Amino acid sequence: MSAGLERHSPVLYSAVSERLAVFDEIGGDAAWTAVPAFSLVTAGLARLEAHGIEGEVLSPALLEHWARVAEHCPTLVATDLLFAEAVLTFHQYGDLVTDSANEVS
Repeated sequence: MSAGLERHSPVLYSAVSERLAVFDEIGGDAAWTAVPAFSLVTAGLARLEAHGIEGEVLSPALLEHWARVAEHCPTLVATDLLFAEAVLTFHQYGDLVTDSANEVS
């Protein structure tokens, strides 16, 4: 599922890998710890699809599961969407805040 992230956004993939590492450290007894990793992967895929970088990566079943996560953890899902968007925007356009090449005249 995260192959599209690794190919198109190594920085976002790295963030997902860090979340998965936490899940691996805690172990299988705490399966709920996979939820943050799932949310970030799904948010990243959603943003790749929205930007037209990767096509049709979100199946209806995946979206249904993510919607359930959003019902229970709306702040997590919203934050992951914002984070994924920020990473992809930075990757595509560079630093829009401090880069002098992007200054508005």
